[in-house]
Amino acid sequence: MADDQYLSPCPFCQGPPKAWVCESPFSGPIPRKDDYGDEGAMAYGFVSCHECGSQGPAYGEWIHDSQDWDAVRKEGMRLWQERNSRHISLFVANIELNKEECADAT
Repeated sequence: MADDQYLSPCPFCQGPPKAWVCESPFSGPIPRKDDYGDEGAMAYGFVSCHECGSQGPAYGEWIHDSQDWDAVRKEGMRLWQERNSRHISLFVANIELNKEECADAT
């Protein structure tokens, strides 16, 4: 959707963000539909970085129609926008650790 362009870049690598609606933060996307049946579907809205893969907080909610899908996605986007970079030191330390491991493997 076009509103991805208004998301702030990744706080770790400044990469481009992507908003998702999925069955879980680790599964494939749920398509936007007008009806998810009588029982609905559990959906999680969140944003992840296309470059480094970091992920913002996920918002979970039962969805029954496209309006619910939009609301879950929008809440995941809101959580991304309100995040901060308080854990940047962990991200940087992991990059350095991976460089060392790769150097040791060669």
